[in-house]
Amino acid sequence: MNTLDFKPDSFKPNFYENTLEVKGSKFISLIYPLQHLDEVKKLTLELKASHKKASHVVNAFRFYDVHIVEGSSDDGEPKGSAGEPLLSVLRGKDLVNVVAFCVRYFGGIKLGVGGLVRAYSTSLNDNLAALSTIKFEPLEKLELVVNISYFNKVTHLLNKHQVTFESEFEGGSVSLVLKAPKANLESFMQDYKAFMRL
Repeated sequence: MNTLDFKPDSFKPNFYENTLEVKGSKFISLIYPLQHLDEVKKLTLELKASHKKASHVVNAFRFYDVHIVEGSSDDGEPKGSAGEPLLSVLRGKDLVNVVAFCVRYFGGIKLGVGGLVRAYSTSLNDNLAALSTIKFEPLEKLELVVNISYFNKVTHLLNKHQVTFESEFEGGSVSLVLKAPKANLESFMQDYKAFMRL
């Protein structure tokens, strides 16, 4: 699996954009990093608000959180002619944790299903050609319960090893759900066990 390299030197702050014109229709391809699935709906609403005169705002996404979740929307285009081609491009590049949108401004000439598939696919492929990919490291989850008196030290170790976490305080203990690549979790656990032996 791969993901896009979202470092500032290779990527605009929040997205990358490319425009393709086919028989008068304008196809604006936008690609965003995806941290949570609920971002798809939020970004869709934002794009529809900022492109009020657009005929369609289609999307496709692939997100990895223990397993791959993917989906697409044709937003009124003929079934399978818009969102699915975008999703096929993302699958073909084996990309995860991205959402691709294509905003279409109708130019007056109908393209037919085949023409739409080609236009949407080409728009996204052209956009992706300008970007770098990096190998995606799946995150693993680990649950840990620690005494509340150790919470600050454990938090320091988690940050040191770049492990994200959610915490829930229960009486004198804290339940933690940790997420990180396997190597990060292993190095954190080594330091954690050494700390607990003190």
